[in-house]
Amino acid sequence: MANFHELRIADVRQETNDTVSIAFDIPQSLTADFAYDAGQYISLDVPVNGNTERRSYSLCSSPQMDAEHRIAVKRVEGGKVSNYLNESVKAGDMLSVSTPEGTFVSGASSGRIGSYVFITGGSGITPVISILKS
Repeated sequence: MANFHELRIADVRQETNDTVSIAFDIPQSLTADFAYDAGQYISLDVPVNGNTERRSYSLCSSPQMDAEHRIAVKRVEGGKVSNYLNESVKAGDMLSVSTPEGTFVSGASSGRIGSYVFITGGSGITPVISILKS
């Protein structure tokens, strides 16, 4: 079971007209708790209109290549959380974030020579980005 921690948003980047990526500042004291494998996800408790909404997002960063934990959030028509995250959050804001979870990970490791084939589409692309980068 994942544990939630209040984390500061380090960066919000407009990736496309309907997608932002959000990086979180992981305090030194939580580095071990937030260690992750490419393909895993985190959950966010997001305050929207006086309610707390929980959503899960795959990490698109790579634990081998990136110094940050980053998710990508595509705006969904009528989506409470995706619209809030695309329109309202900024660097310095705090969000309740779970430790990484999930078993959609690759057996391949960085530096392992071989050929790999990834077939994905739709929302399934985000964890594959992390795996490919790794």
